[in-house]
Amino acid sequence: MKRCEMERVGQMKEYLEQKADFLISERIRKMESLYIDNVGNIKHDLEMALKKLVRDKGEGKLVISYLRSSYLLGNFDFYIAYYEGEIFVKEEPDCIFFNMQSGFSGINEDMQEMDKSLHSKFIRISQGEKEEIQKWYIEQVYKKFIYIVKAAVERIDGDKKIEVYYGGYMDEVELIYKI
Repeated sequence: MKRCEMERVGQMKEYLEQKADFLISERIRKMESLYIDNVGNIKHDLEMALKKLVRDKGEGKLVISYLRSSYLLGNFDFYIAYYEGEIFVKEEPDCIFFNMQSGFSGINEDMQEMDKSLHSKFIRISQGEKEEIQKWYIEQVYKKFIYIVKAAVERIDGDKKIEVYYGGYMDEVELIYKI
């Protein structure tokens, strides 16, 4: 067992894996629908925010990163920043925070379903274990959200000099497109 790790969390994740995969695929399907249907101007606002950051820029990197702390606050903010050099090195890049709360609505229902499943197998689930499962689940949703972000980025015209990355803030990011 790793130091400071709750013993049962690994077992809980393993037990919930199929349930989580199903819920994630449903969540992403709903998010895609919201994006495609432009519910609440999500599509328009995201595309305009991205265009605003890269307007009149030369070569550089646009990074769309999810903030792990934002799900705790329930606002699901993304940090979108333009870097001329290395990612996350410049202290005050041109940036915006983009709220995707409407796209992530329903996460609490997913967590309630998983909690119900956990209670059918495990006794006395601690709040810490529930939080670890929640972080694990939402991290997976964030990672799958890349497909929706990529669809938004692909709609932006450009001369292919700006690389666009997606991933966790101050964490690993993946090149998804060039605009």
